[in-house]
Order: sequence, then structure tokens, then C-alpha cells
Amino acid sequence: MSDLVVEILTTIFAINGVAFIVYSLHKRSVRKTLPRTPEELQERIRALCARGQRAQAVKITRWTLEGVSLDRAHQIVEDVAAGREIPLVPGEMTLRLPSTLHERVQRLLQSDKQVEAVAMVHREMPGLSVKNANDAVLAVGRGAPPVA
Repeated sequence: MSDLVVEILTTIFAINGVAFIVYSLHKRSVRKTLPRTPEELQERIRALCARGQRAQAVKITRWTLEGVSLDRAHQIVEDVAAGREIPLVPGEMTLRLPSTLHERVQRLLQSDKQVEAVAMVHREMPGLSVKNANDAVLAVGRGAPPVA
């Protein structure tokens, strides 16, 4: 290869490296300021929606509730923007379950079938990761209320 081609490729790689470092630092700084409680998340979503920044509200929701799908994050943002209750366990960043699913999970937990309960929640709530399904099942076991 000619010296010019090598120089161009070297410059491109250097620019990509700098861009990656800047992106990584930005992402870390954003994650440090994420809400720590459901109440903080709800306040942040309301503030962003009031400023017309729903896309940013969805991003914050997905970053805060790791493993939540894009559709589920949109649904949470829409619920909060409409003034409905956010489906999170008070004091925890754990999704609450609808009452019918909540009851079935309770029955499975009483029968010592936690794995089956997690699988059922994961299957019946599209867009919920296995981790979030497990967290929701554990919250039910600790006495978290269902979503009304």
C-alpha cells in the first residue's frame, strides 16, 4: 500500500478510537445520574414529557430498568405521562405484576415452584427480560402488591 493510504487508514482508526472513548465517557456519566427509586424515575419521566422529550424518557426508563424492552419502556412512559400509576414496587426498581398474574405467581411460589413462576411471567409479559421476570417474582414473594 502507498504511504497515503496507510496515513488515511491510521487517521480513520484514530478518529474512531476517540469517538468511542467520548461515547463511553458520556454513557457512564448519564448512567451515574439515573434515578434510584421508582418515585425519582416517575418524576424524571414527567419532567421530560413536559418538555416534549419522550424519547429521552424512554431511554432513561430502559437504562434504569435494565432488560426492559423498548415497547415496555414506551408503555411505562405513556402510563406516567397520562397520570397512571407506574407499575413498580414502591421503594424498588422492580416491575409489579397485573393482579391475575400476581395471584398465579403466588400459588406457584406457595408450591415452591419459583422457576415455573419466572418462566410464566417471562412468557406472559412480552418484552420483559428473564432477570426482570425473576425480580418481579421475588417481589411477589416479599409481599409486593399487584398493579390495580
